[in-house]
Amino acid sequence: MRERFIDQLASIENEEIVLLRRDVEAIKELVFNIKTGEVHQLDRLEQFEDETYRLQRSAEHSALMLLMRQQPVADDLHVLTLSLGMFKHISRIAVQVVESQRLWIGLSDASRQVPLLQKQGELVLEMANILIVALEAKNSELLQNVVDIDDKVDDVFIDVKAKIVQAIQDRTIEANVAVDLILMGKYFEKMGDHLASISRQAIRLIDKIW
Repeated sequence: MRERFIDQLASIENEEIVLLRRDVEAIKELVFNIKTGEVHQLDRLEQFEDETYRLQRSAEHSALMLLMRQQPVADDLHVLTLSLGMFKHISRIAVQVVESQRLWIGLSDASRQVPLLQKQGELVLEMANILIVALEAKNSELLQNVVDIDDKVDDVFIDVKAKIVQAIQDRTIEANVAVDLILMGKYFEKMGDHLASISRQAIRLIDKIW
């Protein structure tokens, strides 16, 4: 019985990585768009978001059913609780990528020259890629690297805001464009926060810090 429980826990961890890989592909597409100034929409944008939500709900259901069927010890309860929290973060990243993509699609060609947003997006993509490797290897040191990179994402967002504010003062940017670009920067910042939160929770799981 205990072996089956452990196997089911491992299956839930695998679902986390599957969902995270979907997020990585979406972030990669968004960063590519920003880098090239082009618009390559995510295939079936709404379906991507809906599918991510469905997978998240399915994974959460698996975790809750596992909790109901078994009589988990305290450590198991901590594992399942943290796993459920990680699913929430992964799902929020998907939503923020989609919203960023929608904002990007709505910009004019002339407004799609934002090197700082590209830098911010590349840092978020780096975080997500390292996170997948760290989760698969159960490597606390790599997970801490993800947390550390999040500070850089926040710093770039400060630069993004400063540059856009200056452009507003110089009257070289329209107000609606400024708002959209700041929102995209904010979404990247929040993606970084979610990835860092997943990393912190994973560190707790690996090191059994309850």
